Amino acid sequence: GKFGERWQDVYRCYGVQQIPIDVAWGQPVRVGQIEAALARHPDARIVTVVHCETSTATVCDLEAIANLVACSEALLLVDGITSVGALPVPMDAWSIDVLVTGSQKALMVPPGLGYVGLGPRAIERLAQVEPGPYYHLDLRRWLASYLTQDLPFTPPVNLIRAQRVALQMIEREGLAQILTRTTRLAAATRAACAAMGLTPISTAPSDSVSGLFYPRVSGVQVDDKQFRQALRQRHGIHIAGGQSGRLGDFAGRIFRISHLGYVSAQDTLAGLVAIEAELRAAGYALKGGCAVQAAAEVLQQA
Repeated sequence: GKFGERWQDVYRCYGVQQIPIDVAWGQPVRVGQIEAALARHPDARIVTVVHCETSTATVCDLEAIANLVACSEALLLVDGITSVGALPVPMDAWSIDVLVTGSQKALMVPPGLGYVGLGPRAIERLAQVEPGPYYHLDLRRWLASYLTQDLPFTPPVNLIRAQRVALQMIEREGLAQILTRTTRLAAATRAACAAMGLTPISTAPSDSVSGLFYPRVSGVQVDDKQFRQALRQRHGIHIAGGQSGRLGDFAGRIFRISHLGYVSAQDTLAGLVAIEAELRAAGYALKGGCAVQAAAEVLQQA
């Protein structure tokens, strides 16, 4: 997906030699692919994976990948932007060396805070890194300040205080309950979309976000811009569109629904009602109420 490709671009900007593992959009990277790459390149120093690829609503088997990489000399760097706080990511139990995330997804704060978790192997490697063309993002400065409960630079205090409130909300509900809720909302959404005859974009769908292809009406695909605009203006519902990259072109072809963060069953049902209504308005043949009925059946089972 888009963010897997973006990691390649980041490394390319810094002149890092890389062995890309390209997979079709909507497909997860497989353990066997990484194992084969490590076998061909035993001197590899880092394995970077996106746990949940937001652009394609796809999740990989991170636990199996972590078990594989832990037996090698390479460090495992995990992009957990759309998984931390929504999917199980036990960093220590799975021996993840570096885990990064941001404030803007399941942590329920506006964009602006980035988080980096370092395991013992990563901290040891960090001490060996030669100085490079960076200053503010030198993790050694941040780690040294962290160990003295300080920060090396002026922090965005407003966001940090907002994050404290959001974390208190997470603690009150309980992380295990939040993960269960996210899974339930995703399952209910998938059931509703199946009832509407919509095709998922991923072969390994994530629980934090669902992606669906637009259906066709009289041979013409439902218009993405008009559809999402109608959801906003008529129902107050905001959903995401698609993106494009080197190996995929989902722009204008798909829509995505979030299940993470401050999202309830009522929010999800309201969104599904609106989606069904606007699909019917666009001329897509649907049995009235099929989406909510299918979703409610899943939610009642939990």
